[in-house]
Amino acid sequence: MIRTRRLYAYSEKLYSYYMLIVLFTGGVYSFNLFLRTTELFLSFTTTVVTLVSSAGIMYGGYLLTLLILILFKDRMLLAWKFMKTLLHMIICSFMLVLVQILSSLSAHGMTIEII
Repeated sequence: MIRTRRLYAYSEKLYSYYMLIVLFTGGVYSFNLFLRTTELFLSFTTTVVTLVSSAGIMYGGYLLTLLILILFKDRMLLAWKFMKTLLHMIICSFMLVLVQILSSLSAHGMTIEII
């Protein structure tokens, strides 16, 4: 089971660096909201942030699966690492939802309907 722990440790380190990529792409997207850019570039950054955030959520699921495997084999739950992975997945989910809302708002505008 030491191999699974080593695989998890290496994968967690990669996931931490991946979170920097997620935050950087989110920063590039938010930078586009304040400056005049072309519609093509805004569409491209929206697609990249969506893709990177979705992949981050899936990779977090892989890490949680490894943690559950370690729990069943070694009878040991690495609670701090579990919470850290969940926090990373929540950040990726928040980035994904925020970009989708802002993309919809910039493309279609906001309408208020009075019944």
